[in-house]
Amino acid sequence: MSSFIQRSYFLFIILMMMVGCGSPSKPAGGCVTDSLTAEPFVANRIICSAPLLTEVVFALGQEYRLVGRTDYCKYPEASQQVASVGSVMDPSIETIIDLKPDVVLTSTHFKREVSDKLNRLGIRTRRIFHQSSSDGAYQTIRDVAALTDCVERADSLITRMEARKTAILASIPKERPMPSVYYVVGFGKNGDFTGGGDTFIHHLITLAGGRNIAADSQGWNYSLEKLMTQNPDIIMLRQGWKEAFCSQTPYNQLKAVKNNRVYEINKDLLEINGPRTVDGLALLVSLFYPE
Repeated sequence: MSSFIQRSYFLFIILMMMVGCGSPSKPAGGCVTDSLTAEPFVANRIICSAPLLTEVVFALGQEYRLVGRTDYCKYPEASQQVASVGSVMDPSIETIIDLKPDVVLTSTHFKREVSDKLNRLGIRTRRIFHQSSSDGAYQTIRDVAALTDCVERADSLITRMEARKTAILASIPKERPMPSVYYVVGFGKNGDFTGGGDTFIHHLITLAGGRNIAADSQGWNYSLEKLMTQNPDIIMLRQGWKEAFCSQTPYNQLKAVKNNRVYEINKDLLEINGPRTVDGLALLVSLFYPE
């Protein structure tokens, strides 16, 4: 993996984690802020500035209200038919104006100055972020539902998610040893990065019956020395990284590599705390406790 690709991807993934899951340094609490008025309203034309928010709009069946998204909003596939306003941090103000939204839904990394500029132009923005847990995902769904007048749909979606989560957790075998786990956010000569004990990734690994070897770390930085010492049973990384990771010294000396327990996964299932969180949980349990 080239240093440029690794550095670029690491910066992107941290941005998306904070946009999708909230800041890892503040795992509790949440915020829904209406920039122009505290009064409730129903939005018929919505722009989403974060992948999580776009996913929630679709999961609630409200995609017909979505008139804009960012370049990073790629799921579901149907979202690609919606006009893009550009990047998360520097969206096109001109495009936003042309789309005539009732509200622009924003999250952690949407710049305050961009929001202020939209407000001065009479465009409402609403910032939504919640704690990095299942409860945080549910609250995000409820917030979007309140804006789109579909509270009953939100309740039904959350009930289904919670029921599936309960079933998945009940399937974890109590008699089998808990595997030690490492999730690769970045690796190589630019450093090693993973989800520490204050991140949503840690929350999911623990919930699925795994032991995150980086539980005692904060944020994303991790040392190669610690990784080699902890020598995890299981390693997970993004799709397309396995060959580079497993062939590189000293990673090729890790137990998980030698035992063929390095798994490529769809990173969005772990990094976006939304409707697909239960899919991520099911995936982890299947990897941690194969039949």
